[in-house]
Amino acid sequence: MGLYKKLFDIFERNFLMYAMFGVLLSSSLGAVGAMLAFRSSEGIAEMIQVGLLVIGCCGFTAALLGGQKPKVVFNWLVISVIISTIIVIIQVL
Repeated sequence: MGLYKKLFDIFERNFLMYAMFGVLLSSSLGAVGAMLAFRSSEGIAEMIQVGLLVIGCCGFTAALLGGQKPKVVFNWLVISVIISTIIVIIQVL
């Protein structure tokens, strides 16, 4: 938990700046993941992956725009980045 706590402390100190970067990161990774999923084929597995991407990215954006506490926003950012990264790796391999 050392890395998580350290990153959260940095995120919390400059919340608005890192929230803006988080929106860019989450949206960009989500778009790349969706593009790769749609490129491969249009099967049910790819639609599930796109659904997970939408849940992760929209969850982060909704937490941010909903005025949630920084910890909730940070957790959604981490979830969104992890989901997007996993799907990009799956699609590339």
